[in-house]
Amino acid sequence: MSVDDELDDEIDLHGDTVLPEGISSLVVLAGPTKKEPVVVHTPVRWDSQISYNNSTELQHQEIEVLLAARQIGEGGLGLVLKTEVLEPPDNEYAVRNLDLNHIQANVIPELVRSQGGTSHLMFAMLHDPDFDPKVDLELKNTDLKLTHKAKQRYIKLIQNKDILPEGMRLTVIGGNHTMHAKKQMMQDPRYKDWDKLKTITMQVWVNLPPSFANYLGWKHNMMTKTQMETYLLLSLKRIRDDWVRQLIIWQKTKAMPEEVLATGYKGYDGAMGIKEYNEKLKSHNLEQVWTKDNHQQWNIEHVPSAFGLPSTKTAYTGRADLTQYAAFAQRSTAVWESWKLVENAINRYDVVLPMHVSMTMNLLASRVINLSYGPESIHSRRE
Repeated sequence: MSVDDELDDEIDLHGDTVLPEGISSLVVLAGPTKKEPVVVHTPVRWDSQISYNNSTELQHQEIEVLLAARQIGEGGLGLVLKTEVLEPPDNEYAVRNLDLNHIQANVIPELVRSQGGTSHLMFAMLHDPDFDPKVDLELKNTDLKLTHKAKQRYIKLIQNKDILPEGMRLTVIGGNHTMHAKKQMMQDPRYKDWDKLKTITMQVWVNLPPSFANYLGWKHNMMTKTQMETYLLLSLKRIRDDWVRQLIIWQKTKAMPEEVLATGYKGYDGAMGIKEYNEKLKSHNLEQVWTKDNHQQWNIEHVPSAFGLPSTKTAYTGRADLTQYAAFAQRSTAVWESWKLVENAINRYDVVLPMHVSMTMNLLASRVINLSYGPESIHSRRE
């Protein structure tokens, strides 16, 4: 197949071309009987209507090949873009509405923690009315790619530039909440001088059809979700490990009754308050070695640092979710292990419960599935 034949498949997004309705990368033909259709795979093209969630593995591979043809960074690397020149996605390129509560509750606190930096790669699209497939693309190993000259030209025009050439636009297709949060913080006197707020590293594609941009938007969401859940799990495990070390100290010094150690500081169903706790200590002729103030100080020293925050009272009390994470990590061993079983079961059946939801709902969920906080755990009942 010649380069010209391949170029005929290109779509000028700034011309009069209308993307065809209902085109799929699967064609179903009549089989021997109506109950046995024959599914014939057809290659994904730029005019295909694609979906990240509904594409097969083979279709994913073909989509990624097409996307590579329009990616600007050398070797698929990200480009450093000025935050100010970035725009939100046009309506047809957006995969979800902007959530202002999410920005305030989650994105900005994370940016404050990292002083404006980001740890995940985001996606952007360059709208170029002068993009010419017959000039800017070349055939490499049977696949069309941006020419080296075109890539270098685009990099020179958009990387770290305060102003884009006339007619060009950079819109975010993965990382819109982060872009909005950075722009908001740049207007705040407390953060306006932070250099990391002024740029965002992004992978950039040129002139993608809407469904291909949506594909990348959903891909970005999945990547971010996985990263956030992994980060939260690691942070919780760090708190849990510190707490277990504290329990070992108590066990060695005999400073805690076994029944208190077995149920965790919160006690059965979170009901054992400081008064009942002290009464249990007295019943064992033990001194009051762990007051409510002691416990808060322990949390201040260990919980914020697990999330990369300073070990200060301001940092600990400044995020309401930290007390919830601390309470979860300080549950009894039976509950901690039981929750791991529940999370594994949920993931095994692809009913993914976001970690931030499962953490804040752990008390309610534990009642629903009849988890116990003491010796009568899910393990003993199972046996």
